[in-house]
Amino acid sequence: MDLFVADAYASNGRQPRLTETLYALPHFTAFCIPIAAVPLGLARAALDAARDLSSAKVTRISPTVLNQKPVVQGAFGRAEGMLRAARAFLFEACEYAWRTVDSGAELALEQRAAVRLSCAQVAEAAKSVVQIAYDIGGGSSVYESCPLQRCFRDMYAAVQHLQVQGGNFETVGRVLLGLDPGTPIL
Repeated sequence: MDLFVADAYASNGRQPRLTETLYALPHFTAFCIPIAAVPLGLARAALDAARDLSSAKVTRISPTVLNQKPVVQGAFGRAEGMLRAARAFLFEACEYAWRTVDSGAELALEQRAAVRLSCAQVAEAAKSVVQIAYDIGGGSSVYESCPLQRCFRDMYAAVQHLQVQGGNFETVGRVLLGLDPGTPIL
């Protein structure tokens, strides 16, 4: 199919028409940030659902409510820490990039790599958080009526996006080691 897209409707590889800070960020740097927000939100929803479930669920093999079990408490604490650390790293990398372009300077390759690294880290940490929450829910997690089931399914779909996939660790590692990133979309 032979189609024509007028310059007024194209953005990839072109200079932005608007001059605000947001439009000064390189396209592929800015694009990965909202993609990373999806796993963050899913992980938060999974932890909230696990907290609610664990305060009411009593398993068949124990008379104790789940949230009273040290193993559940420890898992919940680890998951919360992972999620908050990944979120903080994303905010840190974005803030540094924003301050740079807001000052009129161009982002260095290392800064673009840091944003991409933070997005990949968010995806990996969020996936682990959802797995922990799903495990806390036990057999209840498999039912469609349980929010953990949907969080689990949606997370494993969300983290497949090119912008947050685990392959980004290799790309960023190349940059951190002083090598060419090996891709034009950083």
